[in-house]
Amino acid sequence: MKIVTISGACKDVGKTNLAVSIIKRIKGLAALKYSLHYPGNGTGVITDPEILDKHGTDTSKFLKAGANPVFWVCTNGGQLELDLKKALSLLPPGSNVIIEGNSVLNYLKPAFAVFIMNSCWDRVKPSAIEAMARANVIIEYSKNKDIRTKIFNINAGARMLTFDPNKAGGEDFKLLLEDLRNVWREDMEERIQQVVREMSREGKISCHNARKIAEELAVPYHMVGKAADELKVKIFQCELGCF
Repeated sequence: MKIVTISGACKDVGKTNLAVSIIKRIKGLAALKYSLHYPGNGTGVITDPEILDKHGTDTSKFLKAGANPVFWVCTNGGQLELDLKKALSLLPPGSNVIIEGNSVLNYLKPAFAVFIMNSCWDRVKPSAIEAMARANVIIEYSKNKDIRTKIFNINAGARMLTFDPNKAGGEDFKLLLEDLRNVWREDMEERIQQVVREMSREGKISCHNARKIAEELAVPYHMVGKAADELKVKIFQCELGCF
């Protein structure tokens, strides 16, 4: 499992919209949304589709973009680590997951971290500064030279990209997508092999089931064919010459 986080300098900086744009373009992702400041211990991990698909919610946006599964963690600061780990344990092995938020970085080490900065430097919280320092990519779309200098002083090693995360597009967005595909590719290959093993019988799998794997994981047919070859699993009853 490889986790990508999207953090931001302040509220309404574009984290959710960027996550949705990524989910639409990179198929087969899971997504976690967490909400802090719930009374007591919160309600834990919500998996109920009716709640998750409520119109206008971030989880509904993730679902409509194509994320599967989507979980919502309702918790407080003291329980966040435990509830995040519980949610991740519910994901299929080899899942690639995107998580939006800053606090998650206190408890999980992502394979790749994205940070969004706009012109709200005067409202940047200490937790956001810490998230910025850990980022692999920083999206800075105000094009403010003073802000860019401050970012460089905090994290000189991060790649700086310039695009509006609320209107994701352009060459810099394509560069981010390529970085993310490279991060997730290896885990996806492992996930395909796992499902081929589970669905094969006596070293064979039907073309129908092989195509079903590709369609459910939203990957090209040839990736499933490659996994079958590597596992020495024969695809039989080939219907459309896909493999």
